[in-house]
Amino acid sequence: NTGGILTMNKISDSSTWTTVKGSATGLVAPKGIEVIDGRSALIISDNGTKDIKVFDKNAIGDVSPLFTVANLGGVAARNVWDTSYDNNSDTLYVAATDGVVLVYDKFFATKGVDGPTKLIIPSNDKLEKLSINLHGIAYVPERDSIVLTDVGSATSATDGQVFTLNDVRTSSGRTITSLQLKGANTQLGNPVDLAYDGQSIYVAEKSNDRIL
Repeated sequence: NTGGILTMNKISDSSTWTTVKGSATGLVAPKGIEVIDGRSALIISDNGTKDIKVFDKNAIGDVSPLFTVANLGGVAARNVWDTSYDNNSDTLYVAATDGVVLVYDKFFATKGVDGPTKLIIPSNDKLEKLSINLHGIAYVPERDSIVLTDVGSATSATDGQVFTLNDVRTSSGRTITSLQLKGANTQLGNPVDLAYDGQSIYVAEKSNDRIL
């Protein structure tokens, strides 16, 4: 019923580990976490409370968030899983579990009180929606691109997808994907998260128990 954040300052020495946990934190089922060094902040996607919580990067114990963003665009069934932040433009990109990317311009300046500035929906060349259940997200500023994972049905081990979208700053609504990976050969079933190092995409594939 209560989630938390564990910081391992030195993995081999558990005496240096710290936690953020307790009723004041409001954490229930935190999924995505992002460290924003330039703003000394942690951005947490809380799937249990359907919101985004921002903590001080050095927070310890049962502490309240600096602020919480509960406005996900007015769709009651919408939930969040992961975020990616662009420090240069103060823009937050959020992977929502209804297959939509929420974009918050001037995120720290406005604290997201007015909800997303726009929505981006991965689509085919006929502008038919391809995304079902977005989880992992990484914004690549030097390419103005987003890389996304989509788990599809949580009970299927074969319907996962990976998308990339280009020209993100000027895109809105249904947006044609520049890349779509899916099918049996990809081994994508429930790709719950990803990391991008500038060249390769690393995917945490839950249902097939592997990293791709």
